Amino acid sequence: MKSQWGLSLLLSGLVLVFSSTVLAQQDGEQPQTDTEPAAEAPASKRFLVTTGLGEWALASQYPEQAVWLELEAGSRALALFRPEQQVPARSAMVVLANEGQTADEAIVGALRRTLPNDGMAVMTLGLRAPPDVLRQSRQSRKVPAPGDVEDGGSEGDNPTGENASSVMIDVAAPEDLEALAENYQNSVSGLLDAAAGALRDRGYERLLVLGVGWSADYVTEWAAAQDRLAGVIWLAPVFTPDRVTALTELLAEDRNWRLLDLHGTSSQAVARERAAELARAEVGQYRRLPLPMASPPGAVDADGIANWVSAWVGQ
Repeated sequence: MKSQWGLSLLLSGLVLVFSSTVLAQQDGEQPQTDTEPAAEAPASKRFLVTTGLGEWALASQYPEQAVWLELEAGSRALALFRPEQQVPARSAMVVLANEGQTADEAIVGALRRTLPNDGMAVMTLGLRAPPDVLRQSRQSRKVPAPGDVEDGGSEGDNPTGENASSVMIDVAAPEDLEALAENYQNSVSGLLDAAAGALRDRGYERLLVLGVGWSADYVTEWAAAQDRLAGVIWLAPVFTPDRVTALTELLAEDRNWRLLDLHGTSSQAVARERAAELARAEVGQYRRLPLPMASPPGAVDADGIANWVSAWVGQ
């Protein structure tokens, strides 16, 4: 009898201890332990720019194509390279993705898989998006974005998710915008310099560059300073009106490379106006070609685009 009474007392004590521990944890108290918290591991030093473009994942997906380009200040950027599949090579092309897209996204990756079959080596580059204030300034000037109706796209293609033709947004002072735009262009030009240098190091001398969407502006600005370039290609280009004027003045100057303007049939009105402005400025070595393609162009359009690009490069 005594043993049963003692056992009951022991069980009651254990229940009380367990209950008090649970209540203490619920009140935010943690049970003490003899184990000290582990010291926080020091962050490893990496001389890489975080672009948000999934570069490490792409490098793992395409290890045989991954090329790390050395940029200024010890940073690096990923390029994907595929050599020509017909020897000898006709040329090498740098393909710059649209803003915010990776080196393998949509039409960019598809062209890297298609153009080498026509004897062209291809190096594709992703492009981080510009600062938001620069994109907002484009809206404030009532400029159609790549996804607007005129280009055959949908509102979901607009990076801001708003109708750029009707929204006015307060933006930074003009001098601040100019400085931001210049810094962004300089970073893109540095990326293109590194890609062109990597191709020349591989023995390619005849180089071309292709810009998708807004990147048509950036590749043209970069190409204007190049003296060893065969051609520039605009693919579904998008420009603000002031940039069309600025680029027209730039293209009217002496240059030794040709320009191909590939755009969708749904955006012919804007393209004709662009071509007319170039013609009035007597810009030479320019050709405009409307093609049936999605807006923005996708992988399904790659074969048709590659055929026209190859034909133009071979002229």
